Amino acid sequence: MLRCDTRQITIFAVAMIIMAFSQGQSWAEADSAVYLCRTERILLAPGWSAPATLYPLGRIDARQVTGLLDIGIRAYTGKSDPLDNPWREIATPQDRVAIQVDLRTPPVSRETINAIIDGLVNSGVSPDNIIVFTGDEAELFAAGISVMPIGRGIRTMGSESEGYRKGISRIVLDYCTVIINVARLKADRELGMRGCIANCLSVVPYVERVRLLSQPSELPSAAAHAIMRQKTKLHVLEAYQPLLDDISDQPPTTWEYRGLLLSSDPVALDLTGLRILAAKQAQTREKQGAAGVPAQKALEYLKPAASRKYRLGQADPEQIQVHLQGTEKDLLIDTLPTSPD
Repeated sequence: MLRCDTRQITIFAVAMIIMAFSQGQSWAEADSAVYLCRTERILLAPGWSAPATLYPLGRIDARQVTGLLDIGIRAYTGKSDPLDNPWREIATPQDRVAIQVDLRTPPVSRETINAIIDGLVNSGVSPDNIIVFTGDEAELFAAGISVMPIGRGIRTMGSESEGYRKGISRIVLDYCTVIINVARLKADRELGMRGCIANCLSVVPYVERVRLLSQPSELPSAAAHAIMRQKTKLHVLEAYQPLLDDISDQPPTTWEYRGLLLSSDPVALDLTGLRILAAKQAQTREKQGAAGVPAQKALEYLKPAASRKYRLGQADPEQIQVHLQGTEKDLLIDTLPTSPD
């Protein structure tokens, strides 16, 4: 249980977000569900398999990630029976799946990407029908992922290299029937916070990305494209080690939240991530002073995302049901009780 003083700071940060949304109503009338899965440990113990020189922030434990994702996808799909494969609710063996990944520094972990791929393959999707993509091939290189746009097996590519048609990536239009959107929870010096909605910028041309970043009220247009709506079956927000502050002249400041969030509603998902990030920033800055752009700046694009113009999801925190699976330690937000299953 959080200490009283820490909890008061957290409640204040969340209250500010709720007040911001109360000034304008979300278009959505129904509640939205976010599934938050957490573990007591997410990193491998330091040693020969996780040398500090190679993994200064620690090495993610692939087994823990696989376990979190399995719990999350079963809660998301309602397939709690071990004999049922929950990934078949996301994609069939006939589908061509594109995994849209956030590889801006610090990137989504390869452990998360591999766990999603394993889930799809085990459900019958051929590796030949799976693509991992981002906005630019350079981001793949920077994340240590080989670029393989052709050939057999899992393909990796960037939207820029594959080109665009009608203002949207050909990967989205022509190469896939299902999209899984995977982002990492992180502070951002331009947007306040990046999550699943901002990750959708990778499907539009570079010039349009720059324009949308400068006009946050229009940023949701990429995620709101009709084809993106139709094909995106799952949004995943990785929160093992969220980026606390984005300050150019300092190393990344992260903390261990050890969480993974899933939802069909990118607004509800991002807003839940924002509540977590804002609460942690409030705790830290109370002790150390202000640093960097506050996470709440993300409301500049999250509020429009929930408006009637884009209709991307539920923005009222009171109508977002956060279902917790796992530890409540340092949770930072209020959730529904853990399911007895």
